[in-house]
Amino acid sequence: ISFMRPATARTLTAHAHATGGGRSVCFCEGTVIDETGQVLASALGTFKYRNLKSTTSDPRPATE
Repeated sequence: ISFMRPATARTLTAHAHATGGGRSVCFCEGTVIDETGQVLASALGTFKYRNLKSTTSDPRPATE
């Protein structure tokens, strides 16, 4: 995260989107702007996808 200037406006807006990646990784970026359109902060992130189907809270098999 890079902070450019302090927020003085009452309304802040965040914009974010994925910029690329592949089957297992996603590259993202985002910005926070104020009412006048000035950029207050920006961020870049790299995220690895997780397979949530294999994650369970109870590892025991279901019973009938």
